[in-house]
Amino acid sequence: MYSTATINGKVVRVLFDDGSPINFVSWRLIRSLCIDTKKTNFAANMPDGRSHVLDATDALDVGIGGYQELVPVAVCDLNSYDVTIGMRWHEDTGARINYNNNKITIKHKRKSITIKATLVSILPQNRIK
Repeated sequence: MYSTATINGKVVRVLFDDGSPINFVSWRLIRSLCIDTKKTNFAANMPDGRSHVLDATDALDVGIGGYQELVPVAVCDLNSYDVTIGMRWHEDTGARINYNNNKITIKHKRKSITIKATLVSILPQNRIK
């Protein structure tokens, strides 16, 4: 599922991927926001089979619906989205995904927040029945 969010005040496209162990931000976004990065000794294997040595940055100010928090991210090439929100965020917020109505409900500062999202199709539109 994906939605829009703000990162350091800029509106961005966010993919919610509970299969990703960590959060990622695109180099494109990092450059546009003029954010400094630092090299790490960590690598990530991407779904397309490529392996990337990751850079890191300080936690970014993420706003999604009524959620606003500093979120740690690793920096890498992302093609379709500016940010990937991974498993750790899903666990930390107690995210519940409702695929029937395309909503993600989280707990944040003792409040329940519902995020409207769009389901990502993995099949070409002409193959979906």
